[in-house]
Amino acid sequence: MNNEIFTLSNETTNVEFFKIEKSLSRLNINMFFLKKNPHKLITLNNDLKLEGHNNFYNSVLSLCTIGAFSYSSSNLNYGVSIGRYCSLASNIKIMGAHHFPEWISTSPHFYSEDYHDTDPALVTHNYRSRRNVTIGNDVWIGADVVLKNNITIGDGAIIASNSVITKNVEPYTIVGGNPAKLIRKRFEDTVIKELMHLKWWRFHKNDLKGLNFTTPSDFINN
Repeated sequence: MNNEIFTLSNETTNVEFFKIEKSLSRLNINMFFLKKNPHKLITLNNDLKLEGHNNFYNSVLSLCTIGAFSYSSSNLNYGVSIGRYCSLASNIKIMGAHHFPEWISTSPHFYSEDYHDTDPALVTHNYRSRRNVTIGNDVWIGADVVLKNNITIGDGAIIASNSVITKNVEPYTIVGGNPAKLIRKRFEDTVIKELMHLKWWRFHKNDLKGLNFTTPSDFINN
């Protein structure tokens, strides 16, 4: 995700990613609690980077980046990148790493040094899928969704609750099921093309006030 330009109160500024500081925590080095509800705990790992205006709900987060005005109610791990204006419901999970059924053994001891104490791997270290998941901008993911690693969720996509995503999701599509299939596109192709060109998520929400969000054609024309 690139650092796009936000316009703020008639002036422009680059939105710089910043790193969560350890001093955020008062319960311990990485944990703090919600003032309105002390029973809800949020743990933020040191590698978490935010653009700001983010909300987290009872979550353990160690993400690469979270774009501005996005929220998450799920415990997502390192390797997940979230764009701007995204809505992530609870209990979203990432599949584990890939195993090799065509090999003699599917055990990770034979292809990953991570599973060895001192001895090197018995075979050449092959590519093993990491938990990299790229979530675009303005993406809505429902509760209890499972995402395959190394996939991309396109801008404006919607994923129905309880879905299993095994491949990339195209921009502005609605998908659902196990495995997830295309339900429909959110808009006509011409509208999707214009929205992808416009990239409205570049802007601060204050600069979008007064625009007609209920009618895409009016929004684009303004």
